[in-house]
Amino acid sequence: MSAPTYADVKALFVELEGLPREERAARLAAASPTLRAEVEALLDANSALDDGFMEPVLHMTDLMNDDPLLGTRIGAFRVERVIGEGGMGRVYAASRDDGAFEQTVALKVVKRGMDTEAVLRRFEAERRILARLRHPGIARLIDGGETEDGRPYVAMELVDGDPLTAYADRFSLGVEDRVRLLAQVCDAVAHAHRRLVVHRDLKPSNVLVETDAEGTPTVKLLDFGIARVLEGDPDDALTVTGQRPMTRPYAAPEQVRGEEVTTATDTWALGVLLYQLLTGERPFRADSRAGLESAILDHAPTLPSAAASRGETTTGGPSLARRLRGDLDAVCLTALAKEPERRYPTADAFAADLRRFLSDLPVEARPPAASYRVRKFVRRHRSAVTVALAALAVLVAGAGVYTVHLQAERDRASLAAQKADRVALFLKNLLSDASPYTTPIESRTVLEVLDASVAQIDTGLVGEPAVQGELLRTVGDVYASLGRNEEAERALSLAMDRFHEAGDSDPLGLSRAGVVLGRIYIFSGRAAESDSVLTLAIEEFGAPEDLEVDDKVALMIAHTTRASANHWQQDLDASIADYEASLALADELGSYVESQRLETLSGFTFALADAREYERALALSEEVVAETRRLYPDNEVRVIHAEKGITRTLMRQGRFADAEPYLRRGLAVRERVLGPDNPEVAIDRADLARTLLAQGETREADSLLTLALPGYRAAYGEDSPYVASIFRDMGASALAAGDLAAAAEAYQRAVAQSEPHAEAFPGPFLEGVAGWAEALDLAGAPAGALRRLRQSHGDEALAENAYARSILGAALAQTGDTSAGLRHARAAVDSLRASKGEASWETARARLHLGRALRAAGRSADARSHLQASGRALREARGPRSAYVAAARG
Repeated sequence: MSAPTYADVKALFVELEGLPREERAARLAAASPTLRAEVEALLDANSALDDGFMEPVLHMTDLMNDDPLLGTRIGAFRVERVIGEGGMGRVYAASRDDGAFEQTVALKVVKRGMDTEAVLRRFEAERRILARLRHPGIARLIDGGETEDGRPYVAMELVDGDPLTAYADRFSLGVEDRVRLLAQVCDAVAHAHRRLVVHRDLKPSNVLVETDAEGTPTVKLLDFGIARVLEGDPDDALTVTGQRPMTRPYAAPEQVRGEEVTTATDTWALGVLLYQLLTGERPFRADSRAGLESAILDHAPTLPSAAASRGETTTGGPSLARRLRGDLDAVCLTALAKEPERRYPTADAFAADLRRFLSDLPVEARPPAASYRVRKFVRRHRSAVTVALAALAVLVAGAGVYTVHLQAERDRASLAAQKADRVALFLKNLLSDASPYTTPIESRTVLEVLDASVAQIDTGLVGEPAVQGELLRTVGDVYASLGRNEEAERALSLAMDRFHEAGDSDPLGLSRAGVVLGRIYIFSGRAAESDSVLTLAIEEFGAPEDLEVDDKVALMIAHTTRASANHWQQDLDASIADYEASLALADELGSYVESQRLETLSGFTFALADAREYERALALSEEVVAETRRLYPDNEVRVIHAEKGITRTLMRQGRFADAEPYLRRGLAVRERVLGPDNPEVAIDRADLARTLLAQGETREADSLLTLALPGYRAAYGEDSPYVASIFRDMGASALAAGDLAAAAEAYQRAVAQSEPHAEAFPGPFLEGVAGWAEALDLAGAPAGALRRLRQSHGDEALAENAYARSILGAALAQTGDTSAGLRHARAAVDSLRASKGEASWETARARLHLGRALRAAGRSADARSHLQASGRALREARGPRSAYVAAARG
C-alpha cells in the first residue's frame, strides 16, 4: 500500500480535529494504518491548540526557506519572519525601521506571480475596506503602499493574543465571562456591518483575545484581508463557493447552498462561536463533508444545555447545563435559525440580547410569556417583592389605567419591531447586492447599488414612511462616508420628509436624520442651513436623561456639528456653548464615545484659539494629542490630525515659525500614507502655505497653494466657499510678492466664489472684497477700491471689520473725504491694537493705511511716523518685495 499523501493527511485532519474523541475514533478506524497513524499524531499535537492553527505550522518550514523579502525593508518596516501564507499573499512579522518609534506589525504582501489584475483589484478593495474599519475590536490598518518591484502591501496591527475558545479555556472562564467576550465580538462585527462589510469567515482563530495590564480581556477581530492568510492554504481549510470563502463547520446554510452571503451569515457564525464557547463543541458534526453539510442544512442542533454535559470546557457538567437551560438555549437557537430572516436582525441586536442575559433581563430570543417575565422581575428585585405585595390593593385599583398604558407601550414596541424587521431585511439584501464577493467589482459597484436602492425605497415601501425614513437615512449616511455629499443630501432630505409623514410613530427618526444632514451642510459650506436643521434635531431629541445610549451619542454629535456651524458664522460664544454641551454628554458616556470626544475636543480647541483663549486652547490640544497617542499608538495620521489644534493656536498667536515644523511633519505623513491627491493633503498644503506666507516666504507658498486648489475643489465641490479661501491666500501671496495685478485677479475670483454664500459666511466674503479693494487702492485706483467696497457693503457694515475699515479710510481720504477717511483709519488701528496687539502684522498693515490717509490729508509729519514704523514691520512680516513695503516708501 502506498504512503498517504500530504493532501490525504491534511484533509482527514481538518475533518476530524473539531470532533469529540469517540467520533474521531470511529472515523479513524476506517482509514489505512499509515494514514491513521499520521493523522493521530497531528491530532495529539493539536490538542492544546485552536481551530485552524496547524495550517501555518504545517507550512512554516517551506515558508522560511529562501524568502527574498526576509531582512529587507518595505516602506517603513524591516521584514523579520514569515507568519503565514494564503492564496494571493504572504504575511510577515515586521518592525518599524525608520527611527520614528518602535512598532511591530503584520505585513501582508501580494506574492510574486499572483499580482494579476484581478488579484490586485481584490487586494486594493480589501485595503479600502480595512481603511473604513475603525473599532477597538478590529485589528487596525496602520500603513500601506507598494514594494520596490510594484507589489502592494498593507501593514496591520500585530495582535498578541489567544484564539477565542482557547483563551476562554486557558483562563477557565465562567459562563458570564464567555458571554461578555462574545458580546464584544458582536460589537466589532456590527461596526463592520455598518460600514457595509460582511465578514464571511468568523471562527475562533479569526478572533484573538488580548489582556491589558489589569488583566481585562479585549477581542480583536481579524480576517479583513490579512488574517485569512494566517489560516494557511485557502484551498484546504477554506472552501471557495462562487468566490465566497467559508470554513465549513462555521458556514451558514446559505453559504453551503452557494446562495447570497449577507449580514445574517455572520449572525449564524456568531451563534456557532457562542455555542462552542458554552459547550466546548460545535453545534454540527459529521463523519464526512457531505454529512456535515447535511447537518447544517437539515438538522436542528442539540440544545446547548443538553450538549454541556459532554462539553470540553472547564465549566462543564450539570451546573453548566442548568445555567444554559432557557435563555442561552434560546439565544443560541435564534442565532442558528436555518432561515436568515429568523435570526437576530443585526449583530447589535445579538449583542443586546447577550447583555440582557448578563443583566438578568428578559432576552428577546425567548417568547415573552408572563410567567417568564415575572420570574425575571423577582430575581432582579427579590428584596422588593414583599413590599410590592403589600401594595397589591393599590395596583388593582389602577389596573384599568395600567392596562391601557401597557397596550400603548405594546403597540409602540410592536411597531418598532416591525420597522426593525423591514429595515434589517432591506439592508441585508442591499449589503448582499453591494458585496464585491457576490457581484464582480467590474460589473456592479456599491454606489450603483445605493443609487438603485433610493428608487426601490421610494417605490417599494409606499405607505411605510417610518421604514422609508430609516432606510433613506442609512443610505444617506453611507453616501456621506463615501464622500458623495450631493447624493447624501438628496437621500437625507427625503428621509426628513418621510419622518415628518410618519409623525409620532418614530419621534427620534427626524433627529437622527437631521444630525447626518447637518454634517453634510457644514461640510459643503452651508453653515446657516446646518445650524437650522441641527437646532430642530436637538429640540426633537428632548431631555438627554430620557434618551437611550445611541441617541445620546447622536445628540452629542449634533451639538458638535452645530458648534462647527456657529464657529463658521463667527458666533464663538454659541460655538463654545455647544462644544461644552457635547463634552458634558461625552463625560457621561465615557469610553463608549472616546473617538467622538476627541473629535469634539479638537474642534473646541479651534474655537478657543479663535476666541483668543490661547492658554486653554493649547492645554486642551495637548490633551487631544496625548489621548490620541494612547488610543491609537500606531496610527501616525490620527496623531498628526490631533496636532492641528496646536498649530491653529500657534498660528493665531502669530507664532508661525513654531507652527511650521508641525505642519511640515503632518504634510509628509499624510502624503505618504494617504497619497498626494487626498483632500486632507490639500488642507495641509494650504495651512503650510499660510504659515510660510506669514513669514514672507511667498515662492513656496504659491507652489503649495497651486497644488492645494484641485484638492479643495475635489473635496468640497467647485462652488464651495472653502475654495474661495485658496484664492484669498493666492491674493495675499501676490501682494507679498508685489504683483498687484495678480493680487486683484485672485481676490476677484475669491469674491466670485464666495458671493453666493455671503449670507451664511459674511466674514470670508468681506475679507475677499477688502483684499480686492486693497489691491486696487495700492495700484493707484482708490476710487475703484471705494466703489468695490460699497458695491456689496454699506459703510456701517465695513466699519465692523477692521481690515475693511482701514482700506475704506485710506480710499476715502485719497478721494477727498479726509475727515471720514481719517476717522475710519484711526478706528481700525485702535481696534487691531486691542485685538491683535501692537506688534502684530495686521496692526502694522492698518497703520500703513492710516499713514497713507494722513499723507492724502497733507499731514506729512504724522504720516511719516506711521509709514516708517509699518514699513519696517511689514518688510519683516511679508518680505522686501511686498506691495506694502513699496506703499510705505510712497
